[in-house]
Amino acid sequence: MAKNLRHFVTLDKAGNAPKSEKVVPDGFVAYWSSLPEQESLVSLLETNNIPARISNDCGTHLCNQIFYSFLHWREIHKSEMKVGFVHIPVLPEQVIKFWSESPFMPMDMTRKALLLIISKQIQMVDSKVLAV
Repeated sequence: MAKNLRHFVTLDKAGNAPKSEKVVPDGFVAYWSSLPEQESLVSLLETNNIPARISNDCGTHLCNQIFYSFLHWREIHKSEMKVGFVHIPVLPEQVIKFWSESPFMPMDMTRKALLLIISKQIQMVDSKVLAV
């Protein structure tokens, strides 16, 4: 779920830290992901020995802002485009330097996870096109 809220607890690269601001001033409070079959994506990743889970919170920092912006665009344009968000864990070396409490994943595993997710989405689109 993406929230119409920018509330940064850390500065962005430009030094900004908005507090309790809306992403879109007249936008809805929140939007749900429109990505289909999310549970099957978790199963697909776990079958490939990649840890995964569904989360209904992408925070209130830049991840949420991007996700909300895409879902808002989808809504105002009445698009059938599927929009989802995959939170990618940090790299092990980032945990050591910056985020000692953060989940992490090696780059090769992250690449494999993204390849599986994208391939599955393409398969779903292709199967719908062939069914028509």
